[in-house]
Amino acid sequence: MKNLKTLLALFVVSAVLTSGAFAQDNDDVEISATILSALTVTTSADIAFGNVDNNTDAFVQANANDAASSNATAPSAGQVDISGAANNAALVVSWTETPQLEETTNNNLLDFTPSVWFDALELTTFGGSNITLTGTTGSIDIGGNLGSAGQPAGTYVSDASFGTALVVTVDYQ
Repeated sequence: MKNLKTLLALFVVSAVLTSGAFAQDNDDVEISATILSALTVTTSADIAFGNVDNNTDAFVQANANDAASSNATAPSAGQVDISGAANNAALVVSWTETPQLEETTNNNLLDFTPSVWFDALELTTFGGSNITLTGTTGSIDIGGNLGSAGQPAGTYVSDASFGTALVVTVDYQ
């Protein structure tokens, strides 16, 4: 019986001494977020070629950094304005790879290859080109090549009713 009492006493002392071996600790995990203002993307100018000779392709110059306009009687570049962005925001600009104009009477299609610029930077990746604003606003200039060579005469448009629209999307990186 004495052995049992001794054994029981050793067990109690052992349990008390080892309970500190399973000590726990904790710490706070901080949570933070930067809420960015909503971007506003607005078309301020549409792309126009005017009259085009169907013997060669036509080109509209996006801005002074782009190739010169050719084979278009009234070339006018398009422009998309960005506003409401965070100061000096890093953005991604994407656009429709190959918009098409559609002839309004006979439904002939005409490819347009955009030439997209942010100031002096040519944006070459239609699926997403990176830019950084200076301030909270910026503009994307758009010109491009109209595959008009050999096309039948007619009025060609790309809008809600005809063709495949040129859609420009701007997101935060």
